Amino acid sequence: MSKTVEFNPKYKNIFNQFKDNHIEYELTNIFEILLPFWECTKNIVAETETDIDRFSQIILQTIDANITSHKEICAFLGIKEESFVTVQFHFLIKNEMIVESIIDNETHYKITYDGKAFLQKKKKLKSLETIPFRFKYNDMLQSFFNPDIAIDQERDKKKNLKKATEYKLLETRRLDYKIIEIKHNNKPYKINTLELATFFNQQYPNLSFFDEETNKIEAHRRSISFLAIEYTDVMGVKRYDIRRHKKTVHKFDKNDLEENLSKYVTGYFAKFPL
Repeated sequence: MSKTVEFNPKYKNIFNQFKDNHIEYELTNIFEILLPFWECTKNIVAETETDIDRFSQIILQTIDANITSHKEICAFLGIKEESFVTVQFHFLIKNEMIVESIIDNETHYKITYDGKAFLQKKKKLKSLETIPFRFKYNDMLQSFFNPDIAIDQERDKKKNLKKATEYKLLETRRLDYKIIEIKHNNKPYKINTLELATFFNQQYPNLSFFDEETNKIEAHRRSISFLAIEYTDVMGVKRYDIRRHKKTVHKFDKNDLEENLSKYVTGYFAKFPL
């Protein structure tokens, strides 16, 4: 073992496993590092789709069966012509499922193309609601972060499959200040609307992004613990492999390499050496 190596004896197995990973470099240090993430909440206005209610469906079926006068429909359904439930006719008119006309001083209704589409469940009612959208954000890569998917797969559409990765997000303010960390530098004050809409729709497949309620984002500092393995070449140039360990994920399997984080950390410490 080289005299230049500095690491906690508990990392001896890690040293033996990864010491020869980079031929032109020598493994010179192993340490725990805290990397910055954010836990955010933003109110999103979303569009929802629902089937029409049962009573509206019955009214449409009745009109479609050529029972078209207000008087005949109420008699057929066993309700009074002045009953409060007849406001449902106004609902159907407003949503362009039926049209109203006066024939011989009587109110008649005709089902529309949209009305038939609702009956056949080819169309649904649309409405807007505000959703408190909670999401995670990667401070270093400045991108959305799903703890259930490996970070290196986040942007790879071909490999972006759900996995039981489950990264452990820790409250930064409660962590040991002695552990080496990269500070939070990219608080998500404003996020690209297209990226936000795309990620929202991925997380809520039954909803559709409509708009942001406001520009406000509630963001809290979070950190994830990784192992940093330092390698140094003969010129003193360092590179870092960022790997998972037991503190990184809830179900730890092995010390998987985080390629994107490794590139970031190597670049970061080139500018701000330890």
